[in-house]
Amino acid sequence: MRQVQVILLQRIGKLGGMGDVVQVKAGYARNYLLPKKLALRATEEDRTYFEQQKEQIAAQYKEQEEAARILANSLEGKWVTLIRQASEKGGLYGSVTHRDIADALGSVVTRQQVLLAQPLKETGVFKVPLALHAEVHTFVLVNIAPSVEEAEAQSNAYRRE
Repeated sequence: MRQVQVILLQRIGKLGGMGDVVQVKAGYARNYLLPKKLALRATEEDRTYFEQQKEQIAAQYKEQEEAARILANSLEGKWVTLIRQASEKGGLYGSVTHRDIADALGSVVTRQQVLLAQPLKETGVFKVPLALHAEVHTFVLVNIAPSVEEAEAQSNAYRRE
C-alpha cells in the first residue's frame, strides 16, 4: 500500500493534532482527508502555506469547538422518543439507525455525528454518544417503544434508576 504524508488541519482521532505531519494511506488522504479539508499534502509549498495560515486555522478551529460545546450543553441529557413496531418480547421489526436518531434530533446533528456501534434492535432506553467535534462529545437518551404509553412508562422507570 502506498503511503503519503499530510499535514493535519485539525485533531483527528488517533492520527494526531493540528499541524502534525503524519503518514496515511494514499486512498484515505485522497478520498477523505483532502476533500473534507482536514489535511494538506506535506509538500514544501503546503508547509509554507500552513505556517502562514496557522493562526487563522487555529482560530477557526476554536470557533467550531466553541459552537460544538454550546450545542453539547443544549443536548446534554436530551430525550428522543421513537415509536416503532415491536414483538411482545421487545424485538423491533426493523431497527433504529444513526440516521433515525439524527432525524429525530432535527438539523442540529448529522448522522455522522451519531456514534452507534450497531443499529438498535429492541425496545428500551439507550444512551447514544454524539461526537459534535473532535474535542466535544456528549450523549442523548433514545427511548424506543411500541406506543406512547409504553414510552412514558420506560422513561419514568429509567429516571427512577
